[in-house]
Amino acid sequence: MEEIMVKLGFHDLRTVEPIGRSGGLAVLWKEACKVEILQAHRRLIDLKVTWKDKSFFLTGVYGEPVKGNRSGVWERLTRIGVNRDAPWFLTGDFNEIVDQSEKLGGALRSD
Repeated sequence: MEEIMVKLGFHDLRTVEPIGRSGGLAVLWKEACKVEILQAHRRLIDLKVTWKDKSFFLTGVYGEPVKGNRSGVWERLTRIGVNRDAPWFLTGDFNEIVDQSEKLGGALRSD
């Protein structure tokens, strides 16, 4: 990962390692950004970013693919978001769909 970081011109990174072939997260940033890792969990990385005297929160998410476990990610995000006092950006793959037409392959979702 360090080699990729350097080739892409980034200054630093934080990763959450995958479990087997599933999951894994990476956040890379350039030197102009001050990044504070607030928490890293197997399904999310939560950061406070300061850039050009402005601060914001950034949470990278890899949502739970197992229906019965999805609520845990959403509960964690809710707890994180309650106390935010600056803009908050959420990004990633939430493993959620609004309509079946968004899904390609595999079984239809019943939730």
